[in-house]
Amino acid sequence: RNPMDSCFASFKQLFADAYLHSYEQAEMARHYLRYHALMRAWCDRLPQRIIEVGYETLVADIEPQSRRLIAALGLPWEDACLQFHRQPHAVATASAVQVREPAHTRSVGRWQRYETQLEPMRAVLQQGGLDV
Repeated sequence: RNPMDSCFASFKQLFADAYLHSYEQAEMARHYLRYHALMRAWCDRLPQRIIEVGYETLVADIEPQSRRLIAALGLPWEDACLQFHRQPHAVATASAVQVREPAHTRSVGRWQRYETQLEPMRAVLQQGGLDV
């Protein structure tokens, strides 16, 4: 996912006493840079064990990406994989409402509406070497 979209999604979410890094733009960006470095290290060390999926690619056309993931895991395909939003089980995440909807692209580029206000976040990500 675009780093700015990822950071903004956390920044605008009220997590109460959890995830204190998400309440300050520069710290949110530094946290993301640490996450990005960690994931790059795992991808370098275990390239056959990490499956990378771009958020933008996934939400734009979920079925082929879902099929690729299920196949990589060696599992049989089930059409229910595309009906995740119809599952009755409780979900305890910040996106609990969104998981009840089909995949959508509304969140792609959402940070751009607040580009000026999010400049401190973007500056840290760019200084960290990310293309944002």
